[in-house]
Amino acid sequence: MMKKTDSLRRTSLRMPLTGLLLFLILTAMGVVAEGAPDSNAPKIIRIADFGAPADGRGDAGPAIRKAIDAAVAAGPGAVVELGEGVYRVTTGANRSNAFAIQNARGLTIRGAGVRTQLIMGDPRIAGFSIRNCEGVWLKSFIYDHDPVPFTQGRIAAVSAAAGTFDLELDEGYPSLTEPWFKEIPQPKMRWGMIFDPRERRLKAGAPDNVLIDDYAPLGGRLWRLSTQARYALEAMTPGDRFVYLARGGGSMAGFWQSRECGVEDVTVHASPTCAVVCAQSDAVTVRRLAVRFKPGSTRLITTDADGLHCQQARVGPLMEDCYFEGIADDAINVYAVAQVVSRVLSPTRIVVSRFHEIRPGDLLQILNPREGPWAVGSGV
Repeated sequence: MMKKTDSLRRTSLRMPLTGLLLFLILTAMGVVAEGAPDSNAPKIIRIADFGAPADGRGDAGPAIRKAIDAAVAAGPGAVVELGEGVYRVTTGANRSNAFAIQNARGLTIRGAGVRTQLIMGDPRIAGFSIRNCEGVWLKSFIYDHDPVPFTQGRIAAVSAAAGTFDLELDEGYPSLTEPWFKEIPQPKMRWGMIFDPRERRLKAGAPDNVLIDDYAPLGGRLWRLSTQARYALEAMTPGDRFVYLARGGGSMAGFWQSRECGVEDVTVHASPTCAVVCAQSDAVTVRRLAVRFKPGSTRLITTDADGLHCQQARVGPLMEDCYFEGIADDAINVYAVAQVVSRVLSPTRIVVSRFHEIRPGDLLQILNPREGPWAVGSGV
């Protein structure tokens, strides 16, 4: 016969197990005790906690970079909360970008929509460089440059014989003495565009770009620009407007060797190159990206280069509900570059340029541009 003490002992063991089973069932049903922590909740990291000024003064760059570093260290699911305000950034993580993110997984950088403005204070420094990442998203903010990465004005005089035209810069736009104009690579990156004297559009019948050889001050805001493009000079008339670009550096967002990243609900008013670049990056989503003129401004362009520049993607990109205006180059540019065969080592081994990534198992087609394709095979 079982003793009473043994019965009590077995009852005390059964009760906690029953309670544990009930807790597990309720947890699976989503019924948990009030105030219990949610292990799936994102880890919010606020840039205000790192001292980022939100009044458009000072340099918010260092604080934002610290917040991003903390979020990357926190692991997948972290969110960098920009918060409301105007964040001016005058220093960069490197020579071209304010924020360099590498090897991040499941990271979101999120603003408060139109109440969050990210302003780059140096036209040589752009926004985000996202490299070797997965699931990194930029969401809900306005992006701009002040000063802008270009200048503009009206053509005062033209001399086709001398190969020059005089340009009087508009008030409020950078002088050609600024270093970001002097540092533009020559010769192909020094160029501008002729605009209609009254409407915000390129001049009808004029070339869409003019290469500039040099420029010199004439006093005040008047400059003399020289070009070998005689056809462009012949299309110019005093009173026409002209934009000269300081094109170079980074973009608002650049995705490099990354996957399943994206941009959502972001407005771009200016950029020294593109709004968004993705290179060798797969399944990039660009949703509700708006490249627009800054409201109330007299700017003749928005970005100095493409709206979306996508190079060598195996999957995507996916674009939804986007808007582009005032772009100085392509709105959407999706392409891949052919490799150039530099040496043939054997019937099955060749040396090619390194511009495009080739993976084991890829199907390759070798093309002789004079005679057409002459071999197809798989890379090993």
